[in-house]
Amino acid sequence: MKYTIAGLIAVLLAFGSLPVGADGPPGLNPLQSVCSAVRVTLFNPQPGALITPGSYVIEGSAVDDTAPTPPGVDRVQIFFDQPRDSGGRFIGEVDADQDTANQRLSARGFAVQARIPNTTVPNNTHALFVYARSAVTGQEQVVTESVQLNLPLKVGPFTPTPTTPPVQLSLPTCGTPAPTPTFPPFPATVANATPGASDSLTLQVANPQPGDTLPGGMYAIGGLAFDSSAASGTGIQQVQVFLDPRDSGGQFLGTATLGAASGGGSVFGFELLVPLPDRAGAHTLSVYAVSSVSSRETSVSIPITID
Repeated sequence: MKYTIAGLIAVLLAFGSLPVGADGPPGLNPLQSVCSAVRVTLFNPQPGALITPGSYVIEGSAVDDTAPTPPGVDRVQIFFDQPRDSGGRFIGEVDADQDTANQRLSARGFAVQARIPNTTVPNNTHALFVYARSAVTGQEQVVTESVQLNLPLKVGPFTPTPTTPPVQLSLPTCGTPAPTPTFPPFPATVANATPGASDSLTLQVANPQPGDTLPGGMYAIGGLAFDSSAASGTGIQQVQVFLDPRDSGGQFLGTATLGAASGGGSVFGFELLVPLPDRAGAHTLSVYAVSSVSSRETSVSIPITID
């Protein structure tokens, strides 16, 4: 029996599969899911945060939504500068059976006592690669984040934009992801506005969130602060952070760096990288911002627990 070329193609299409050993479409692994039930989020450090070489606690959340009990993840590994399969430097790991202040993996999140190497790259911009493995399927999900090492990124007319780690390293999360909280842009001045009609001083804390449990060690506190009545700049003179209310004898943690994009996702952010004191229990993180326009002060209180 003779077949035309068109007929042979039709027969192959009708069978709908390739012979054993034949290559499928490039980049497609038939054994790999098109999405991942593992969700990974980094709380510390924040994107673009300034960190220093040495011991550093990396925190986040890693869960498998299909697991009967949370977190459904049995291992988190962290690599530096490059992905694991591309020669990235291994800097820390935590397993499900570990549960200490700086080394834990549970339903309330993970903490990894990592060792940050002192390496040099352009603009001091490095990348963290965090791998979380499902205890249900063995599937891994990876998230990436850029950080600054030793020195903050100096922005100038000839500063190249740091290369963002590739997002295609990880599968999209199955289902509809929860929207990422965002801060409003710096508000424009409204013409003919009535003075005093609204509060122009804004202070928002992005990290930590109310109710968070924080391990002892280095922690990045950040958020957004601005005075919309300022003619230029942020209109903020300073942002200070206390453990427990200042007027009740709270412990002074430090004065935040202003204009830190990592703090609140914009140039109006603030950030304070500080070692949390060894004072386990329930506390209130108290943040105070002073306007450089009016010298008025506003504050935000965040209930937290220190392990």
